[in-house]
Formats: sequence, C-alpha cells, structure tokens
Amino acid sequence: MSAHRLMGYGELADILRVTPGAVRNLYSANPGRLPPAIVLPGFRGPRWDEKMVEDWLSGLVVKSEPVLPGRGLSKRKRGRPRIWQGD
Repeated sequence: MSAHRLMGYGELADILRVTPGAVRNLYSANPGRLPPAIVLPGFRGPRWDEKMVEDWLSGLVVKSEPVLPGRGLSKRKRGRPRIWQGD
C-alpha cells in the first residue's frame, strides 16, 4: 500500500492561495466546493489527500475571458437623492 500524504486546513489554504480561516469557513458552509475531505476519528478537523486535491484542481474549468473591473456596474451617487423640480 502506498503512503498518502494528508493535509490540514493550512496546507490546503497554501495550495488554494487563501487563508486557513477561509478554508475553514467554506468547509463548514459548503463542503461541496472543496475537494473531498477525509474525517479521521480522534483528529480535529478534516484532512485532504494530496493526490485527490491535485485531481480536483486539474478538473476545474478556468474562465478564458478576463473580468474587467467596472464594466456593467453603475456607481450610485452618495448622499440623499435630490428632489426633482420639474417644469
């Protein structure tokens, strides 16, 4: 049997380039958005198999069109709206 390297929140966060707290929050709110986790009895928190994480990452679809900031978003004016004084 080959040895599997298991990772915790911190190591998975490093791979995903987010904070460990973000991984923790995402796992508790919506675990389906992360790679499949392994829950070991006697350990705190889930663990992720390195190979499964690599396979999960390679299966993700990358958007080919860049998102341009400010496109399609109308910026609202600050403050109280003025009263319209029509003719």
